[in-house]
Amino acid sequence: MEVLKSQVNDWIIIGVKLKTKLFAKLFLILYPSSDTVYSYNYRVNNDEPYNYELFKYFGSLEGDFYMQVGDLILVTGRYSSGLKTDQWLYSYPIGNAYSTKVYESGKLVSELYYDSIDEEFFKGELTIVGANNSKEQIKIKDGLRHGKTRFYNSQNEEIGVVKYKNGVEAE
Repeated sequence: MEVLKSQVNDWIIIGVKLKTKLFAKLFLILYPSSDTVYSYNYRVNNDEPYNYELFKYFGSLEGDFYMQVGDLILVTGRYSSGLKTDQWLYSYPIGNAYSTKVYESGKLVSELYYDSIDEEFFKGELTIVGANNSKEQIKIKDGLRHGKTRFYNSQNEEIGVVKYKNGVEAE
């Protein structure tokens, strides 16, 4: 077993090479907030020397995934052949909520939102801040999207609206 280390921009990538094929458990640590850890499993079917491009072009996400900030796990799930599969759990600590989402071959097939305090279905509005300060404002009723979900870019400009009724996209 060989431990491999690489750095791409602000990411530290640590992999493990087993035999001739590369199967790597990656712990990606985002700096400067070094308490954020992303854990991926990659399977790479290529014998080239280890580098980031090897994962980018020949790798596929495979197995368990989690994202953790400090002691708080924000996302857990599983990949198969590079696609999200099975049940994923997303935690939204600022909104006192969490969601379960079920994927089949990368396609979202169901989602439910819960109140993280009383474990009942969530109701109300939930704002999720994503990468680069993009936002998603979701109206939820009985654990399902119900009403308008609004999307904002990093400049807080609205870039899209999708209407839902009882968890289903409405016309």
